[in-house]
Amino acid sequence: MILFWTISAGMIVLGITLLLPAVLRGGKESAGGEQESRNVAIARERLKELEIERDRGELDPASFAQARRELQLTLASELGGEGTSVPLQRGGKKSALVVVMLLVPILTVGLYQQLGAPQHLKVVGPGATQGNPHADAGSTTSVDDMVNALAQRLQSEPNNPDGWYMLGRSYLSMGRYPEAVRALEQLREHVGDHPTALVMLADAVAMTQSGRMSGRPAELVRKALEQKPDDVTALWLAGQAANEQADYAQAVAYWRRAEAGLGDNPQMLSELRNLIEQAQGSGGLSRADPDSGAPVVATEPSLDVTIELDPALAASTQPEDLLFVFARAVEGPPMPLAAARLKVSDLPVQITLDDSMAMLPQLKLSTVAQVKVAARISRSGQPTAQSGDLQSEDQIVDVAPGVKVALVIDRQVP
Repeated sequence: MILFWTISAGMIVLGITLLLPAVLRGGKESAGGEQESRNVAIARERLKELEIERDRGELDPASFAQARRELQLTLASELGGEGTSVPLQRGGKKSALVVVMLLVPILTVGLYQQLGAPQHLKVVGPGATQGNPHADAGSTTSVDDMVNALAQRLQSEPNNPDGWYMLGRSYLSMGRYPEAVRALEQLREHVGDHPTALVMLADAVAMTQSGRMSGRPAELVRKALEQKPDDVTALWLAGQAANEQADYAQAVAYWRRAEAGLGDNPQMLSELRNLIEQAQGSGGLSRADPDSGAPVVATEPSLDVTIELDPALAASTQPEDLLFVFARAVEGPPMPLAAARLKVSDLPVQITLDDSMAMLPQLKLSTVAQVKVAARISRSGQPTAQSGDLQSEDQIVDVAPGVKVALVIDRQVP
């Protein structure tokens, strides 16, 4: 972009330089003395008459323009010109040239901002700095319109990787994930397995899966890291994929590597460290020595619960139905010691139950030796079992750090 504006500035300066000698010479009258002065005065008087006739309605705009043009040509001939239009207003050539010199750079930049395509100056292909190319608040064209126009343009110019890159990024930022996948597939066709293209595509595919990294997104990220092991975004997504598989140690390892590349982004660094802390808690890993190669097992109890829905019952549920996961004491009050509320659309899902999910401070996982863990899909939206709800069989487990529990919702409450 700097090169573009440098070249533009040079061209503007060159144009002004060509005008400068005329300005410096001033606006002297042409030879001819009094006769020329009289001719100019007569022409001005005739122009005033024409303007009066136009204002009275005696001349339509087209006739007025023609008469004025003829008056200019006549005056030019009398002054010895070759049909050149001569200004009939006071101030002469010098004033006009000064005005032109001032307006040229202003109008050049202004018209380009309004009629040109400045938003494309930052497009440099994969790896470009992220930004909103349509951030002009004064624009009368909506972002949707500009993105749709770019998509239409790429139909006739498909061999344009910069365009596919911009379109994919735009769709991602707008939440149009299936369209982002298609655009980024086109980008990949042109640039191959470029790490940035792979990571963006992995992100888009994951978003079509409600953010889950399992399957193709994880494979795309793995390929990106083979080429660029220190790619922060790829490491972040790889950690997310490992976390989904309950491989917390590996997730923390990926995120620690990503952490090193976020030193200039405090907000992202804080978010990543929160993820690391959560993974350490879920996996029973030591928080005291995050760089240690051999994590120390923590003492806080936690249950890593995986929940699935029997495919035979899937047709009897709705994506927005509530899913309750809870752990109760084997012996003791029926109130859950830890509970979480999700939706059927989250299934299959893995969640960690720990003391932070206690409903009462005095009733939590760490206060008992064994718990019953279960999951229930509530048709009524109430956590207590109702006829017709779907649920899993209770699993009785010991309370300890990082206990694995697998639940399958495969039965209906009578």
